[in-house]
Amino acid sequence: MMKQIKKHKLLLMSLTLLVFLTACRSIVDGNGHVLEQYILKLDTPFSAAWNDGLFTAILVYPISLLLNYLASIEFIGAGGSIIIVTLLFNALLTPSMIKQQLMTQKQQLIQPELAKINAKYEGKNDQQSMMHKNQEMQALFAKHQINPLGSLLPLFIQMPLLFAMFGAIQRSYNLINGTFFGIHLSTAPSAGYSEPNGYIYIIILVLTIIANIASFKLPQYLTKLKKREEGFKEKAYAIDKSASNPEKTMNTMMYVMLAMTSWFGWSWPVGMSLYWGIGSVARILQALYIYKYHSLKK
Repeated sequence: MMKQIKKHKLLLMSLTLLVFLTACRSIVDGNGHVLEQYILKLDTPFSAAWNDGLFTAILVYPISLLLNYLASIEFIGAGGSIIIVTLLFNALLTPSMIKQQLMTQKQQLIQPELAKINAKYEGKNDQQSMMHKNQEMQALFAKHQINPLGSLLPLFIQMPLLFAMFGAIQRSYNLINGTFFGIHLSTAPSAGYSEPNGYIYIIILVLTIIANIASFKLPQYLTKLKKREEGFKEKAYAIDKSASNPEKTMNTMMYVMLAMTSWFGWSWPVGMSLYWGIGSVARILQALYIYKYHSLKK
């Protein structure tokens, strides 16, 4: 029961966050250009951002200042500023991301034990049996120090940053007027593909999608490889389809993120695809670090 309540609270928080962030008023005109009063410059006062809303003042404004400052440095430029800020964010999130991946690995390791509990209570749907089943599962999680919701925490941290980066990339003056390999990072592939260098928009989007897929699939592959290397034997238990399956959950997330990357990547500023792609590369490096330096036996 407590597990169901937590899931409902998690869903409610997610929907609240989504509604809050997507309820922002439009800052572009009919041609997709940012309105002058919403462009953020290095000399834009904090009071102007504060008048635009709490979210803009707390997240979008400082990120925009950093992007504008880095983009103003000649050898960094607009594209380099996005890459640096993305790597900085991922460096700050690395501890929580590593914890998330390790938590997912733990959940994969206890799947045979979870399956055994599910098999024990198969066909028993009365309240007392379900209560005992949940108690045994909670005891198993406690034994292995697993928080089923712990792997979702980084997502809550990343979502506000994702929306903030979208706003900052869209509104930062030096990004709007800057270029990266001859393309404007504030332009969407859907609008820029017909330009002389339009193929670069497509290349960035395709590479982002590939990196996004790899960032989800590689940790799963490395976990299986690590299990074989460290002598973990797979046990053949019939797994209840209603049970929590981290790998299935990750695959579902991958398909959702892939659809989002493809759909939004085509219509939002290509700078966001650059941000998303570099972030995916950072997650790949985190997975390789965990594979090399963290033992499943521990």
